[in-house]
Amino acid sequence: DGFEAGLNRQPILAVIKTSSPLRGDCFSVVPAIYEKQQLHILIKGHQQHTQVVDVFHANFKTAELQSWELLDDVSIFGKSSREYKPELIDLNLLSNQQSELMSHVSTAPMVRGSGPGARQYWLNGFFKSTVYSEMIVIAEIFNSRFMSTPLASLEQTLHHSDATKSFYRLQFSRQELEKAKEFVFQLAIPNEFSKQEDFDFFYGENGNKLEEITKLAILMLKRMVPKEFHHKIRIGINMCCPAASVENIGSGFGLRNKPDFIERIVKAIKDTDSNLKVEFKTLMLSHEDSYGDGNQTSGSTKNISEVQNERLTRIVSKTKADRLVYQGKPRNIEAYNGDAVSSIIREAKTPKEFQFGYSGMVATITNHDIHQLGYKVVGEPHYSVQSILEKIKKQLGEVPIEFEVMLGRVLLGSAWVLQGRYASDAEILLHTLLQAAIEQEWAEGMGRYGVDIYQIQILYNIRHITNDNYRNYLINKILNAQSTEEIIDKVFEQYLSIKKKGECNILQLHRLEQAVFAAIPDSKVLQQYKLITEPKSKLRTGFQFFSNQDDKQTFEEKSVFVP
Repeated sequence: DGFEAGLNRQPILAVIKTSSPLRGDCFSVVPAIYEKQQLHILIKGHQQHTQVVDVFHANFKTAELQSWELLDDVSIFGKSSREYKPELIDLNLLSNQQSELMSHVSTAPMVRGSGPGARQYWLNGFFKSTVYSEMIVIAEIFNSRFMSTPLASLEQTLHHSDATKSFYRLQFSRQELEKAKEFVFQLAIPNEFSKQEDFDFFYGENGNKLEEITKLAILMLKRMVPKEFHHKIRIGINMCCPAASVENIGSGFGLRNKPDFIERIVKAIKDTDSNLKVEFKTLMLSHEDSYGDGNQTSGSTKNISEVQNERLTRIVSKTKADRLVYQGKPRNIEAYNGDAVSSIIREAKTPKEFQFGYSGMVATITNHDIHQLGYKVVGEPHYSVQSILEKIKKQLGEVPIEFEVMLGRVLLGSAWVLQGRYASDAEILLHTLLQAAIEQEWAEGMGRYGVDIYQIQILYNIRHITNDNYRNYLINKILNAQSTEEIIDKVFEQYLSIKKKGECNILQLHRLEQAVFAAIPDSKVLQQYKLITEPKSKLRTGFQFFSNQDDKQTFEEKSVFVP
């Protein structure tokens, strides 16, 4: 009894590996509870063959992870994997010129519509960039206070309104690790709690447990990432949350008032693994923001202070941190200033090896509608990737090789804009179906919550449809759908309707349609479509291929398609 009670005060975690036909091996950290000599491992929404590869618990006294010995293979067999191999690898939808520009892009949307599936879609279709995880709230991972029984844990995992944060989102796929230039785990250290007593519980009075919790977090991340990818791991620390309750306990933007915390966090990470790269992401300090003296700010800050930000930059660079990413605006105002950022980088005079990044809005907004996003110069003050790089080059003489522009939620449902052109409604729907197929298996098996998350992901995509009737029709159908299969079918029906009306370029969409048909072979709408369009020919991608293999004319020359 004493052993069991003691363990439940030291959270038990498990690393699971799920075999996915669309995403390859996927790794997740999930909670576990030891009760009555049984270990309960809580798995949410994994429908393929799942294997438990590691079990450990956090020992706060020694700041170590204690391993459990697995006496046998622990496997859970869900639905059998599909036999097809979807053509979702290396779509390479960008030209060589665009790909060169995108080498300075990293992807980091931190909202519920992102995840391993979305990241795989970007990496396969557009660029092999640095990718960021969703925000990981470290103290929540080690939180056992609200998980007293397996049933309580299961209920919180499946039904709690915060079920999308912390380790509920701590997952990635082998495929994205293989393709990404680097993979950044975004950590909230110190944790973004609203109550001082919660902060003290995890980090001790004045943060005297900060090093132990940070070390445990890094050890956990390294255990879940296969060793062959450890060289790609980067640790990103959040200094962007502007909420007053978060600032007051030295978290988020409040870290600017705790330079000792910044130094201690970096040291704890480097002491755990000296090879790990560490970066901070920060809002811009204004003339009304203090730094390092603990004074509170008014909340009405508007103007960027280059002097204050230069000071912050020098202090961060003097730690062993490797990078500072500027969110190019002060808090409480959506006015980004790329010129100020480039000037600060130049004047801070940091060591040459210290790197920088920029995070900001990349969009043109007219009459409350997003008309165009992407890499071309599309208007002020909403900068494009290209215009940001031009500002950096003007100030520094060249764009540093490691400089990155971090793109966030602009990529959700609109990664096609990286091609620097408008997309037709049909093309947007095909991109929507690609992402929907990748995310579907994750959403299955989670009841209404899974459908809710899936709806959000799809709605991010279709917001870019220009035809009001199509867009409004789909929004209504998606919000009333009862399953992921129904959502896919409704989107596919709309695509086929547009295609039947001749409102899209069939040849231009050939590769995308080919990938979609391979990704959703079980769609009822697709099966009905094939029965109508290709009753006598061998099906490959949904196009009518010629049965006469000796015909020398190409597909493009004949352009035959049965509507």
